[in-house]
Amino acid sequence: TSPGGELYLDYETDREDSQGRILRLARGLGIPAPHVYYKQCRQPMAAETQEIQQIIANEGIDLLIIDSASMATSGEVSETKPTKEFFAALRMLNRTSLIIAHTQKNSIEKTPLGSAMWTNQPRQVFMIRSTHEMVSTQQESRQLEIGIYDAKMNSRGHIKPLGFRFAFSDDDVRISAINIADNPDLSKNLPIRDQVAGLLRHGNQLSVEHLSETLEIPQPTIRMVLNRHKDEFVRFGGPKDALWALGTSRPMGS
Repeated sequence: TSPGGELYLDYETDREDSQGRILRLARGLGIPAPHVYYKQCRQPMAAETQEIQQIIANEGIDLLIIDSASMATSGEVSETKPTKEFFAALRMLNRTSLIIAHTQKNSIEKTPLGSAMWTNQPRQVFMIRSTHEMVSTQQESRQLEIGIYDAKMNSRGHIKPLGFRFAFSDDDVRISAINIADNPDLSKNLPIRDQVAGLLRHGNQLSVEHLSETLEIPQPTIRMVLNRHKDEFVRFGGPKDALWALGTSRPMGS
């Protein structure tokens, strides 16, 4: 069977801006720009359902991209009823969906803006964190590094965090993979075990005090992680002057 189409349901911008982004991404990847069906939405998802169903039937749509969750909901996004109506409409469409949601601004835990149902209803939730934009004078481009973290997974095991660098120019957007452990801001969102391993890469041998100060994590927590995973971390020296390194079970640079 041939793959179905994608439908971008846009509550944020317009067709010209959306197609421009797709074109620049395609140029950066060195591929022809894919055809993505487009619909600019001005009403909540529940009110758009009939028209969306018609597009799905006519164009063989398999994937819905909804940008964004709060704009596709009627009433206050924090209320349960409008959110239920959104997911009821989505179930009627019966297609795989990718929903883009803004996060709570003043919350330590960056959860989707609005009702807890935005976390409870989806099968998978990914949290995206970004660094501040950097300017590369050599390449004359703006760069942004992001981390993608598995925040919820219902049916399968957790996915290892992914890191990417976006380099923006007037003509294209180039994407390259990065190791999140190399970015001080993004690595803070990794499990402590992975943060420690990131500092011990490349053959580094460090003390608990150094690890604690660099990661801004209490020494007892660092010691607990090191001792709990003795198959990954090895200690050199005595209790007072101990240095820790990666064991052979964890590949260097992982």
